[in-house]
Amino acid sequence: MLGHNVSLLTGIHDYSQKQPNRKTIVDAGRDITIDRGAWICSNSTVIGPVHIGEDSVVAAGSIVVDDVPKRSLVAGNPARFVRTLELTAESEVLKEKGIDIVSNKP
Repeated sequence: MLGHNVSLLTGIHDYSQKQPNRKTIVDAGRDITIDRGAWICSNSTVIGPVHIGEDSVVAAGSIVVDDVPKRSLVAGNPARFVRTLELTAESEVLKEKGIDIVSNKP
């Protein structure tokens, strides 16, 4: 789930060139992977290459430049690990049944 005004930045430009030759480098390997149940809160920026783990939360206004482990809360600029998130028993049951915890849909 993405909050308002979230930026996912994967591009890179060849800054060694003068204009108009300064162009995007295709396939620069700066992919962003966001796993199921992850929540990136409003006004956050994610700069690839990074992996956002399952059921993790990126706090509002954070700037992510490193991988986020599953079930983790990260916050700040740059985003740092705050704590591990524990799922409730109800969340575990829903997950085992294949129901998306965020939207409550299969």
